Amino acid sequence: MRHRKHGRRLGRKPAHRAALRRNMLRDFLRHETLVTTLAKAKEMQPRVEKLISLGRTRSLAAIRRALGILGHDRELVTKLFEDIGPRFADRPGGYTRLLKFSKPRLGDAAPRARLELVTEELAERPASKPVVVEEVPEQDQAPTADEQAPTEQDADTRAELEGEPAVAEDTDSGADAEKND
Repeated sequence: MRHRKHGRRLGRKPAHRAALRRNMLRDFLRHETLVTTLAKAKEMQPRVEKLISLGRTRSLAAIRRALGILGHDRELVTKLFEDIGPRFADRPGGYTRLLKFSKPRLGDAAPRARLELVTEELAERPASKPVVVEEVPEQDQAPTADEQAPTEQDADTRAELEGEPAVAEDTDSGADAEKND
């Protein structure tokens, strides 16, 4: 069982895998593109993304971490922190693109892919569905709280606050009396 063991083994021993990973990271930073098998490209993509995220903030700790990952190659670390990192400073992630080739490798028919840096600017996404707002004619609109006419209850409350007794007007009684006759 491989509980909590992430990553692909790629048919190599751990030391060989580490060397392969370091060499592929170096090649990617040097050329900003990498053509390899699909499995290796998928394994490298998150590692490249994390390395570029590390290159976005220039600090002594980040430089030392990058030197450790890249095997103390000062030339590549300089390129990472002075060229690649600032290029993606405004981008929140997704620095690389993985493109699958349609034709497999000739020797063993392994699926191939290209891992490359994204060159386009980050475009703002449109809203998922446009919101249609219909204009309501002024006649049909309900009055807002400020525009509403005061009700009897409001008059009673206002009178109590001012210290006056509330007086109820009886306007409906006269109309009811006429209807009953």
